[in-house]
Amino acid sequence: AIDTSNKGYCWGNNLFGQLGNGLTANSNVPSPIAGNRNWKMLALVESAACGLEMTTNKIYCWGGNTAQSTGDQNPEVSPRNTPALVVDSAFNNSTTQFK
Repeated sequence: AIDTSNKGYCWGNNLFGQLGNGLTANSNVPSPIAGNRNWKMLALVESAACGLEMTTNKIYCWGGNTAQSTGDQNPEVSPRNTPALVVDSAFNNSTTQFK
């Protein structure tokens, strides 16, 4: 969920860090996504989540990192329990931006 000040919140199962709050404990109340970013959009699946940051239009992902699903090109970090910047190797490791 995104509140009126564009802060992101997640709640529920957190086995893979998919709440993005820096923990892996479940939460039955909305928990702020780490990093104090302003979010334009959030997309969540069972074990991972991604968000489009409002001012930079950069994508961050967190949660289960199987098959490098968080997009940060670091398969050693799993689960990733805080947002990580998605890196696009097709553009010489520049960060992906959407507008």
